Amino acid sequence: MRARAGLTLLEALLAVAVLAVVIAALASLQLSNLRTTRAARLETQRLEAAVEHFETVKRTVETDFATWLECNDVLQACTFGPVTLGGTTVTTSVIGHPTLGTPNGPSLASRGLVAIRVEATNAGGTLTLQQYLSCLSVYDPTPPSVANPGVTCE
Repeated sequence: MRARAGLTLLEALLAVAVLAVVIAALASLQLSNLRTTRAARLETQRLEAAVEHFETVKRTVETDFATWLECNDVLQACTFGPVTLGGTTVTTSVIGHPTLGTPNGPSLASRGLVAIRVEATNAGGTLTLQQYLSCLSVYDPTPPSVANPGVTCE
């Protein structure tokens, strides 16, 4: 019998094939991680831009709440933007006395509410935030009450 000194051609090919499969799996995993990281970064950018712009608009609305109650979907003066913040385009609309949807019934007209809707768009997609601002949360020298709701709540 002859002693073997090394690998046969078949063994070498099998080792290379196993190594290629492992490298392909690792490369695929790395690509998947990169895609997920990029999507998360874009989502975070959209959220940060939307919140930043929302806070700016909220402070503007709070300074003259009664005027913003008169806004509706038709008025262009009630729209801010589009503004570009760090590669994200942000548009904000303010709607006075928004109609509130109910889960199992008709929509309800609101009183003393302003809806602030922010849409942030970048390469990853669009994010929409909406928050309601009440006349009761606006600073007023004389706090509103049932007997005297104040100008901001009318």
